Amino acid sequence: LMIRRPPRSTQGVSSAASDVYKRQALVLSVVSFRQMRSGIALESPRIIIAGFHRCCEFAVWFLVYVYIIRWVGYLVATLLFMPALSLRVGFRGVRWMMTAVLIGLVIVLLFRTGLQVRLPDGYVYSYLPPEIRNFMIRNF
Repeated sequence: LMIRRPPRSTQGVSSAASDVYKRQALVLSVVSFRQMRSGIALESPRIIIAGFHRCCEFAVWFLVYVYIIRWVGYLVATLLFMPALSLRVGFRGVRWMMTAVLIGLVIVLLFRTGLQVRLPDGYVYSYLPPEIRNFMIRNF
C-alpha cells in the first residue's frame, strides 16, 4: 500500500488534490486573461454550465445502461441503449436506428463472443428454456 505524500512545495495542511485544483484555477485564469487580451469573446457561465449539465446527463445514461444489464442481459441492454442514445443525440430516422442497432450487435459479438469477456447475465435469461438459456449465457 503506497501513501502519496504531498509535494515539497506545500508546507502545511494542504492536500495533493487541492494543489491540482490550484493549478487548474491558475491555468484557467491565464487562458481567460489571454482570451480577454486577444479580443475573443469569453464563454458565458450559462454555456459552461449547460456543457457540464450535458456531460452529467450522459453519465446518468451510462449508469442506467449498466444497471439495466443486470436485469435484461448485455445483448438486450445494448440493443435498447444504442438506438435510445442515438435518438437523444439527434440521429433520427430508420437508417440511423438500424445503424445504431447494427453497431450494438457488433459490439456485443465482439466482446462476448469474440473476446469472451464475462459480463453479468440478465435475470431474464432464467425464464428461457435450458438450451436457449445456456446458448445466450455463453454467447450473448
